[in-house]
Amino acid sequence: MLISSTLSLNTLEVNVLAKTMDSTNATETKAALKELDLQGRERAIIDTAGVQFNDSSGIGALLSFYKKMNQKLTLKSPLQTMLSVLELQRLHRILAIEPE
Repeated sequence: MLISSTLSLNTLEVNVLAKTMDSTNATETKAALKELDLQGRERAIIDTAGVQFNDSSGIGALLSFYKKMNQKLTLKSPLQTMLSVLELQRLHRILAIEPE
């Protein structure tokens, strides 16, 4: 299992359980996020605190979900490694990021 999720009022909270979000599991991560029930959810929070390594493939899975959520997505507790990739791709300008 790569993710777990909980629902609270109008928010979907997702916890990434995988230690990596890269080309080895990006397709599975994207599929798992796509399967989540978004009915009645106005926004989503993805907790990435446990992700120790990521690459552009993992970020692509997050961006796909960002689009599905109509840009109402917050990344919670990303480590510096993820922030570095987001900054390199200038995505820190469009994604809401909630530090630890």
